[in-house]
Amino acid sequence: MNQLTLYFFGKRSDFVDDTDKIIFALSYMKGGNAGLWADQKIQELSGDTPPFTDWSSFKESFDEVFGDPDPASSARFRMDQLKQGAISAEDFVAKFRELAPKTGYNDAAHIEKFEKGLNSALVDKIYALADMPKTLSEWMSWSIKLDRQWRQREAKKKLLPSPSPSKSV
Repeated sequence: MNQLTLYFFGKRSDFVDDTDKIIFALSYMKGGNAGLWADQKIQELSGDTPPFTDWSSFKESFDEVFGDPDPASSARFRMDQLKQGAISAEDFVAKFRELAPKTGYNDAAHIEKFEKGLNSALVDKIYALADMPKTLSEWMSWSIKLDRQWRQREAKKKLLPSPSPSKSV
């Protein structure tokens, strides 16, 4: 739906009314469940009562079938599964930020979930700070800063010549 919205916005002159948008969207739904659903709706278009009155009703019907019935619960589940692992703190923060507004959590709960998802070595570095971060934004900022420093140091260590073993006489 997001891709269609962008396409329709960019090609406004190609889509005179909502019917043009609906027909275009249905024409690209092929195969799988979306294809079956589209086939059914195309059959209904030729009937006495069209299945959609406008683009809004099309999206509503589409979301009823393919949308997430409980997006907040899904976001909370995905947040619980989110772990930094080998990715950078920057990437972890981006994924976390995508989920955070959908969870319904407050700042304190977000901080708790954020800390649980970070690598423990990075959490240890944050706890070693003179002043602990108090907000989610501060946690994110410190995690990115400290992770970047560590990654830069690791990259520099790889460039250093390895010490040659000393010869004993």
